[in-house]
Amino acid sequence: MRDFERPTRDSAMMHNTNTPALQSWVAKIESRLKINPHDAEAWLALARDAGNRPVDQMRTFWERSVTHFPTHPYFWQLYIGREIQAGHHEEVEKLFSRCLHKIPSVGLNLQHVRYITQTNPPHFSVQNREKIREAYDQAVARVGFDVEAGPLYHDYITFLESCEAVGPYAEQQRSAKMREVWQKAVAVPLAGIEHMWKDYCQFEATHFPAVHEKVTKDRSYEYINAKKQGKALVPLLQSLRRDKLPSRPRTQEEERHQV
Repeated sequence: MRDFERPTRDSAMMHNTNTPALQSWVAKIESRLKINPHDAEAWLALARDAGNRPVDQMRTFWERSVTHFPTHPYFWQLYIGREIQAGHHEEVEKLFSRCLHKIPSVGLNLQHVRYITQTNPPHFSVQNREKIREAYDQAVARVGFDVEAGPLYHDYITFLESCEAVGPYAEQQRSAKMREVWQKAVAVPLAGIEHMWKDYCQFEATHFPAVHEKVTKDRSYEYINAKKQGKALVPLLQSLRRDKLPSRPRTQEEERHQV
């Protein structure tokens, strides 16, 4: 059996996470980390194992992982996800407060706003909707410049569209906020910005028909500039393995390309 193949369990052992074979496997992976603390494959193998156990039993491991990789979002998202599944809201909020400000990750910020939405159903109250809106605004401020931030903008606009607006004034306020988010999005060299621009123009034509031609013309300069930047920037950044865990260089061709 290869080191990273977690022992399988028969149906009688499905709820037993401490079988001798599994304990032996964990010990073998831990010994690899003692030899090389930067062994990414060993960390990932232990994370897969921890994902099959109650978070209360594995919190020590998750804390080890985020301490060893303090600015990489991968283990933070797994750790937070396990706490969310367990319904440990206080722990979740503490973890987000520890990592959001120091890790400019679109995925981590999406996890946060989706958690805020899950725990504050927007149809329940105006206060809940305001809390979700604030979470999105903070996320855009943190990572809205990222070329992969398109899903964040999309989710935010979808949320605003879903908010009930009672009366002309409320509808005007909602449309103005949606316009603000759209205009931020089309000024960033996002992957797929052409589709974003097309949808933005349709939004202006629908919500502001009297002035949409002038407004979109004025905004087109920012869009053209962002599109131009994106043609050079997006392929470069998408070729980077930003999801890869940091490890000691081995002078491989892939590593040279990343540098």
